[in-house]
Amino acid sequence: MTLTYFFTPDGGVGLSPDGTIPPGAVICTEEQYQKPDQYIINYSTTPFSIEAISDASALQIAQSTQIAKLSGECADLIYTGFPSTAMGQAYLYPAKTTDQMNLLSSLMDAVLGYLLADAWTPNTAVVADQYVVANKQLYVVTADGTTSGTPPNWPTVPDAPVLDGSAQWVLWSTPFWCADTTTNPPAWAFRDHSSIQIFRVGKDAKKAVLSLMGENQYLAQKILAALSVAAVEAIEWP
Repeated sequence: MTLTYFFTPDGGVGLSPDGTIPPGAVICTEEQYQKPDQYIINYSTTPFSIEAISDASALQIAQSTQIAKLSGECADLIYTGFPSTAMGQAYLYPAKTTDQMNLLSSLMDAVLGYLLADAWTPNTAVVADQYVVANKQLYVVTADGTTSGTPPNWPTVPDAPVLDGSAQWVLWSTPFWCADTTTNPPAWAFRDHSSIQIFRVGKDAKKAVLSLMGENQYLAQKILAALSVAAVEAIEWP
């Protein structure tokens, strides 16, 4: 039985006992089949042919492959999440694409609150969902009424309402998914974050992502400066 050897468009190789090859495949010799990393399909010839990879081409292919590999690993590292002590202790925050969008939404919600907020004033009628900024924190009205003549003792934790004359305020907060890593396994839950806390989480997220992206760019530059395939393949995430 005579076998037919071939290269596939995705860089793989195969053999056929009856001469039938997949669409886009190119027939090669047994020697080429045995050493696929030394050959490549040349699509500029008619018909397509198998040609040996030059040292320069091999280096370029290795560089491109390694950069793509490390970029994928960079994304995986970002998606593992990041730590933040915004709530007074270290929590782990998720950072997949949907999580980043949710964080952005929470940040925008807090920013909008500050943009709509007024300074607290005495003896003033306020209505539900009205915002005020006091001590740099964002508060929201939960019960219509009229403020008192002196400022209330503003709460510093979420879900702690305070009476202000006949009105009632609560520290603005937004729930966000995070994990308490002091337990085993980590305890994931939606935890209320004040505006200051969610801003801190946002800063920590940006710092973590930019740090990984910066390292990825540094590694890519090292790969492009490498002079051999072996040197390229030796460059990995620290």
